[in-house]
Amino acid sequence: MRVIIVDDHTLVRDGIKWMLINEPTIQVVGEASSGAELMAMLDHLEAEVLLLDIRMAAMSGLEVLTALKERTGAPPALVLSMYDDPALVRQAIVLGAAGYIKKSADRAELIRAIHAVGGGAHYLQGELTAPLIARVDDPGAATAGTLSPQDREILRLVADGLGNRDIARRIGHSEAAVRAALQSIFKALAVHSRQEAVAAALRLGVFD
Repeated sequence: MRVIIVDDHTLVRDGIKWMLINEPTIQVVGEASSGAELMAMLDHLEAEVLLLDIRMAAMSGLEVLTALKERTGAPPALVLSMYDDPALVRQAIVLGAAGYIKKSADRAELIRAIHAVGGGAHYLQGELTAPLIARVDDPGAATAGTLSPQDREILRLVADGLGNRDIARRIGHSEAAVRAALQSIFKALAVHSRQEAVAAALRLGVFD
């Protein structure tokens, strides 16, 4: 299984390589310190799995996932992150991540996840599953009945990783109008961030 490691910390990349160095079924064929570097690398390097950090300074993992959706034949991405917020996990999956595990996972689980994702399956670390289910089953969750068609379109664009300026261009309104609409959406869904809004929209079937 040919793997590219994408993380903006050299020590983290070295640690992942060390975990995989004696695994005969996996070969690390490349390293990227940013999303932009990865995109350039994919023009000339074939891989079967991307090990992708979610928080990077220049181009976040969520932005990478969005870009990969536009790329024909892009390898599947396994998010390897220290963050386990259910809203962030869900957003990564919505944007196309084939798997999500924490950096605290042991070597055996990392190898299982790589093979699962490289084989065309999805992989979600066990300890991340319960919080996601809890959010879906929350009896006190808000409803989406007050969301207008434009609100739903804005949520779709947020889920695709677009910022306020790009959303404004897409829907033909000002950035101020987009910010105001997002605040209204947050209030309607009883959330406090873009990630939480996307997770709530998923739970309520806004993207169906």
